[in-house]
Amino acid sequence: MRIGPGTDVTDVAVLMTDYNLTTIPVVDTRRRVLGLITVDDVLEVTLPEDWRRREAAVPPDAYEGDDPAGTAGQAADAGEER
Repeated sequence: MRIGPGTDVTDVAVLMTDYNLTTIPVVDTRRRVLGLITVDDVLEVTLPEDWRRREAAVPPDAYEGDDPAGTAGQAADAGEER
């Protein structure tokens, strides 16, 4: 699987999706490698600006136990003198 330098980004995204690729080589007419396109490159070009620059999400494993707000230890800490 390879693409040429003039391949449209939509076609690149479709190829990468259909074949579950994380990278795809870009070659010239003599099949010499010119570069490599990564899935991150495709996302950078295709995602809207407001999606790319938003605040990072909290990872699902960031919370311990059943306290998704992360407030369980705060009540105990509130009574301590510093």
